Amino acid sequence: MAQRARRSRTIKAGETPAQKPVGAARPGSKAAPAGSARSKAAEPKAKPRVKILVPVWGESYIRRFGSLSLASILAPGNLPALAAVCDVEFIFLTGRADFEHFEALKQMERLRGHAGVRYVAIDDLIVPGLYSVTLTLAYTRGMAMFGDAMSDMHFIYCNADFVVGDGSFAYLSDEILDGRNVILGGSVRVVSEEVEPLLNAKVDETGVLITPPRELARYVFEHPHIMQIAKTVNQEFCWARSPNHLFWDVDDQTLIARFYQIFMLCLRPTHARPTIDGYCDYSFVPAFCPNEPIHVVDDSDKVCLLELQGRSQEADDVIFGGGREPHWLASIDEWCTPEHTQIARKPIVYHAGALPPNIDLVLSGSGDYVEWQLASVRTPAPHPGHYYWVYGVAAWRIRRSEKDSLAGMPPELDLTLASGALKHPTFDPDRQRRAYRGAGPATNLAQKIRRGIFGELPAYSRLHPDASGLAPLVRHAHHVRSRIDGDHDYRAMVVADLGGWIDGVFPVDHDRILRTEPLIAATWRFRPEPPLDEVVILQNGVEQAELERILKNVLPAIKPGGRVTLLCKYPTHEDSAGRATNDIRAFAVAPLIDKRHGNYPFPHKHHQYAVRIAVARGELASRSGMTRLKGLLRFGWALAARLSRVGDAAPYHPSGAIFSGVVPGHEAGPLR
Repeated sequence: MAQRARRSRTIKAGETPAQKPVGAARPGSKAAPAGSARSKAAEPKAKPRVKILVPVWGESYIRRFGSLSLASILAPGNLPALAAVCDVEFIFLTGRADFEHFEALKQMERLRGHAGVRYVAIDDLIVPGLYSVTLTLAYTRGMAMFGDAMSDMHFIYCNADFVVGDGSFAYLSDEILDGRNVILGGSVRVVSEEVEPLLNAKVDETGVLITPPRELARYVFEHPHIMQIAKTVNQEFCWARSPNHLFWDVDDQTLIARFYQIFMLCLRPTHARPTIDGYCDYSFVPAFCPNEPIHVVDDSDKVCLLELQGRSQEADDVIFGGGREPHWLASIDEWCTPEHTQIARKPIVYHAGALPPNIDLVLSGSGDYVEWQLASVRTPAPHPGHYYWVYGVAAWRIRRSEKDSLAGMPPELDLTLASGALKHPTFDPDRQRRAYRGAGPATNLAQKIRRGIFGELPAYSRLHPDASGLAPLVRHAHHVRSRIDGDHDYRAMVVADLGGWIDGVFPVDHDRILRTEPLIAATWRFRPEPPLDEVVILQNGVEQAELERILKNVLPAIKPGGRVTLLCKYPTHEDSAGRATNDIRAFAVAPLIDKRHGNYPFPHKHHQYAVRIAVARGELASRSGMTRLKGLLRFGWALAARLSRVGDAAPYHPSGAIFSGVVPGHEAGPLR
């Protein structure tokens, strides 16, 4: 793994690129006459354009970035060496109020001596707690702002918690000049509480941190993060839930890494696009550089990146004990894409000294292990429609609306989704079922007794408090199911939370039933790929605005003449007067619905005893013994009232409603 000779020159401390221009005549060479053919041929080409994208916001994080990450980037073998052969611009992706915090950094003048500086506001992308979506959209904005011209420049991506070994950017400049379009590299985590003071002590008075690769790599072995230890294969002390990075200890200063999910160090997009459809470590290579050769930097002597992480970061994902291999296989099966499998086959060596003689043996063993993993999981599926991204963006939208309810969606986010993406392999039915309590069979005596009294889903007994309100909804759902079963080309989407009676009628693993949840349907606008014959929406406490959004998002995926059915179930313990009116209004504003074929029955009504039983069930679940006793007495009274018909004259409350409509273009038969 000898490091190859570099074309780009390492700039010494205190020296500027102008002191020795690239392409200057070597000592003893004869200069060509001005204007000669040889002189014109020797004229230097335009420098490659390089944009360094740095997403970071918040005053404390910007100061931390300046103290170590930016300080290491300014080392002679990094930005100065890159700027000697490339036209470089730094683009800070940050909050508008944070521009001044960057200007307060003492390294800014030195930075401008090597590169241009630009600020791009991403206030509309910053959402607390969902950093991965924000990071992906911020990087996309940094590229999309150049339009089609993005294909004429390289982008170097730099997270704010990276510390870069001296000489890393010089290596990237060689690869850029060699015409590489895809350069990937891994970062290794270290404990920030231990390493930051040591690195801060090495920063010189000008704010520059010069750390050779092997010196920087030494921190990996002396201060390893718990997640690196937990992902080390040849130790059995603990293991991490996700094996997205795998490590093998070779000796006390050598480590082999294989990354499924790896950082994109540098890309030159060959396909210019303004939007993205997956997390950056899933989508950027296939989206911006489709079919391009992937170059993984294989030695920390070439590029060395430390990732500073707090000691407790992701500590909850560390498990002690057995069961590692089955869990890791299930995890890889859950998220793996074709690019992940390709990258995991390329090893990276991190070392703080000379390579040991047994390095090839461990390299071979690590390769065999990865091949065994890949042979044991499903065939990986492409990233568009990936479960993680679909749900991550939906959660990001909800959190963002809490921050600013009037903000529109950012242009970098492609919010269209093929209807068939709901059958993407990562939408595993078993995992979806496990995510919801009550979706599985009864597992204890109490559940068995309760289901014995109230019935098994979806067939409630007459004693169940929701029986009278659910009966019409269940009947109508079975009518829809009969249409699916009667026509082998009939496809339906069902928008409902998993678990409950709806699973019995519309199972998640049926090949022509596309199940999704209100959270997803309210976020993504579905394309008719394939077109749908019917959409069923089970509304259970969804707000009017959210319901309107769901209807507008699912309608484009329906065939002309297709059906839309809205099944409304209201909580029996709430006063739902006026709810039906809101639902009708929400349904009416949905575009494309031909209301001449609509069917809006009056809300179904239930007996007052159901309210009493619903309240009693809530009290029985209380931790307070007195409250549970009250619930038991209330339940007994309500049950006795039901059996003796006492209380039939009690006031009725609406508990459900069914609304149906037809998309124009076909005279559909009567709706049942």
